[in-house]
Parts: sequence; structure tokens; C-alpha cells
Amino acid sequence: MDPITTKAYAIFRSESAGQLGRSKEILARLPHLGDAELAELRVVFHRFKGGAGFFGLTRLSEVAGELECLVKQGPPGLVGKTEQIQILMASLEDQIEHLPSPVT
Repeated sequence: MDPITTKAYAIFRSESAGQLGRSKEILARLPHLGDAELAELRVVFHRFKGGAGFFGLTRLSEVAGELECLVKQGPPGLVGKTEQIQILMASLEDQIEHLPSPVT
């Protein structure tokens, strides 16, 4: 990787755990999510999807994209899908925990 991409990946990697934690906090309040919380989730999952895709982390990008699609549907996309969300979040967490270290 070139130096700029390496730095960008290091930032993506370092911010991922915090973003994951925040998304888990919000999802813990299901089904009582407001518009602002849904918007925040959309942004978080979209960033995961785009960043992971840029860095070639295909599975992470796919899982984040699935979560983004559910959130875009609003409450109808989330209510009654707790098990699916839990499975996707567990996969997202696993992918983030196993992100490769930046190459220096």
C-alpha cells in the first residue's frame, strides 16, 4: 500500500471498534429507535461498507451492506428481525476483531 492508503487503513481500523460499540448501543434499544438513531446507524454501516470495500475486505463490506439495507427500511426492516440482526452483528464484530494490522 502507498503511505496515504496505509494511513487511511490505520484510521479505519482504529475507529472500527468504537463505531461497532456505538452501533451495538443503539441496536440494544430496539424497537424504540428514533429517526436520529436510525440515521446514525445508516451512516455507521455505510462507512463500514464503503471503507471495507475500498480496502478489499469483502465479507465485512457485505455484512455492513446487509445491515445498512435493514436500517434503511426503518422500523419495519428491523422489528421482528432481531435474530437476523444479531447474526449479522456477530459477523461484523468477528470481521472487525480480525482486521489485519496495517502494513508499515
